[in-house]
Amino acid sequence: MSVTIDRHTRLTPEEAWAALTDFAGHGAVMPFTYVLCEPGSPNSPRAGWRFIARTRLGPFLLEDPMRITHWEPPRAGRGGEFHVRKVGRILSGYSVVQVRPTATGTTITWLQHLRLRVPLPPPGSWISDASTRWLYGRAIDALLAAHHRR
Repeated sequence: MSVTIDRHTRLTPEEAWAALTDFAGHGAVMPFTYVLCEPGSPNSPRAGWRFIARTRLGPFLLEDPMRITHWEPPRAGRGGEFHVRKVGRILSGYSVVQVRPTATGTTITWLQHLRLRVPLPPPGSWISDASTRWLYGRAIDALLAAHHRR
């Protein structure tokens, strides 16, 4: 499944980038989830950086390891883009996130492609385009709002 989420913010591209690349902050806005740097990975995000999102619901734990494959921060009035690849046993896919300057702030485009590597029992469609769009859209909005309040 693939969804594209578009947002506009009054934040500058650099501020929007800082909000969206606060990967530990993603854990604060995704339900039941926390994010940590994978052991042996560099201390700060860049191409090659690896991290794990862990989602716990009662006794169930889903580990979602990811790796940044492209990292181009915004500079001098131009936009930026980063790519994240899911490399886990259960979830695969990728994200492509772009920030582009506008006359009134920044436009953000977040493409999320998800694929389950394991079959689900019927109905099996508990992760739908609509729920993915809602979940990621909510997270993007919360990250931008938290940065805007700073």
